[in-house]
Amino acid sequence: MADHGVSERIALAALLALAVLGLGAVMFGLAPGRPLLPTADATLAVLPDNNASLTWHEVRALPDRVWQPWTTNRYIQSIHGGAVWVRVTLRNPTPQPQAGVLADAEYYTDHVELWMPDDTANGWSHRISGECIPGPAKPIWGRDTAFFVSVPARSTRTVILRAEDYFGVWLNLRWWPEARDFFAMQLRTGLAEALYFGILAALLIYNGVLWSRLRHRDLGHYLAYLASIAIFMFFGRAQFPQFGLPMGSTRLEPLAAASAAASCFFLVRFGREFLGLRAIAPRLDRVAQVLGLLNFVLVPGALTLVWGNNTQWMHYVGYASIATHGIMILAGLTAWRAGVQHARFYLLAFGALLLGIVPFAVFWLAAIPLGPTQQLLMMGSGLEMLLLSLMLSDRFALLERDRHAALLAGEQARLELLRYQLNPHFLFNALNSIYGFVLPHSRPAGELVRRLADFCRLTLTRRHDARHPLAEEFALLRNYLDIEQLRWGDRFSLNVTLAADTADFPLPPFLLLPLVENAVKHGGATSPDRLDLRLTARRETDGTVVLAVANTGRWLEAGEPRSTPSTGIGLENFRARLRNAFPLHTLDFASRDGWVTVTLRLTPSPSHD
Repeated sequence: MADHGVSERIALAALLALAVLGLGAVMFGLAPGRPLLPTADATLAVLPDNNASLTWHEVRALPDRVWQPWTTNRYIQSIHGGAVWVRVTLRNPTPQPQAGVLADAEYYTDHVELWMPDDTANGWSHRISGECIPGPAKPIWGRDTAFFVSVPARSTRTVILRAEDYFGVWLNLRWWPEARDFFAMQLRTGLAEALYFGILAALLIYNGVLWSRLRHRDLGHYLAYLASIAIFMFFGRAQFPQFGLPMGSTRLEPLAAASAAASCFFLVRFGREFLGLRAIAPRLDRVAQVLGLLNFVLVPGALTLVWGNNTQWMHYVGYASIATHGIMILAGLTAWRAGVQHARFYLLAFGALLLGIVPFAVFWLAAIPLGPTQQLLMMGSGLEMLLLSLMLSDRFALLERDRHAALLAGEQARLELLRYQLNPHFLFNALNSIYGFVLPHSRPAGELVRRLADFCRLTLTRRHDARHPLAEEFALLRNYLDIEQLRWGDRFSLNVTLAADTADFPLPPFLLLPLVENAVKHGGATSPDRLDLRLTARRETDGTVVLAVANTGRWLEAGEPRSTPSTGIGLENFRARLRNAFPLHTLDFASRDGWVTVTLRLTPSPSHD
């Protein structure tokens, strides 16, 4: 079995490595020859137009000194809905004319106009592009703000652009001397995005079908997280303009910011549910709750971007996203230390996301052109969603295995009872007859027979696949212990404490009986004079029910000689039933001051009700 587990891990690692290499090859194998302006082959000058009031003829009449040379690789900006004019001079030192493409590499501007000298009477040709322009009206169809520009051999070409955006211009101009390089980039980028969104769509369909069958709450939160990430990337990557449909900043930015905040909200809900954070780290769970509420408030807040002319809410969403991911990674580390299954897988998934989101967030918040960080974000996000989906599938497979193990344990327990179930009516009648014969001669013996008949009736007639209140479980245990009381006499004492707020707590019948039987058997064998037994049940503030079975005596280590033999089957069946009924539980054994205590903490899991 160990070799089988190692082979599974090797196969999974190989699959993930193949996915990383495939995604990387597609997303980063972009066409070469895209120098970022300014370069030796181009110079730029800018003319701010904060009120967006200058006309083409006015700009043409302005003296050269009003143009400001642009010598950095950062964004060309105008803030708060203004405009900016850019004069680009392209040089072609080669003996062949260049038929290239001048483009905004990040397609985030609403309107971009270009004037280029030509042989017409006016002397200048005019083109328009941008997010708000329908695809067929653009010089180059698609979402890219791009223009064909020709530069004669061993000559220069000067073009003038005017860019205007509702929130502010953030131009990242690039020049492809050969148009085919630009179209190769477009093709490769389109393929990368098709692969990315194809992965998300396949995971949505697969996990949607899985959720419709299982209805686990954490899977539902994961689906909402996956869908909100897909929506965020759809708007963030300007997919509507990609298909030639105009959608400007007034819709793209608010929808992208709102879906980003929604994804963080569902991430918190998924992480808390999946890791059982409330049970293992209540304080951290409360911090996560607050962050989830903050992201929930940011969703409608981001939609108010349309009524302002700045993007401050987008920065709030960015900072909240960083804090949210940090807390959820801390939650994963805490769960790992607490022994939560699949916590390592959870951390691996978010490690993949961090590889993409950290460079993107740093560049975006620092107003540095995003460049390849956009591909890193897609790659990290795609791997995260793939890993989370694999993690959930593996987890549900293990849950199904535990369920079958619990069913098998229940069958074994019922087989043990079959010895007494050959003819229940005959057994009851026989015990009642014995009771009638014995009672006149020995009242204690008669009472023992009567209680034994009552206990057999409870165990043989009750369904084992349903749940009953904890109060009934305690009544059953009390019936069993009454028989032991008669057998032990004065050498046995029992104390039962059942808090009122735990009486209706549901659990499978006879779940606690193996613990009580062991307490009587091993406690009686190791207690020096008398056996004292305590049963307690209480509820904590977070809803967790704490059950304790304590007995005098000492703990028997594995392999230690015992006065009564033990096969361990009863305790193993108990563990299997416990895992199936309460996935979020802890079971502790303690031996101190002459007492052995078994403490069971049961946290109801909504996804397994």
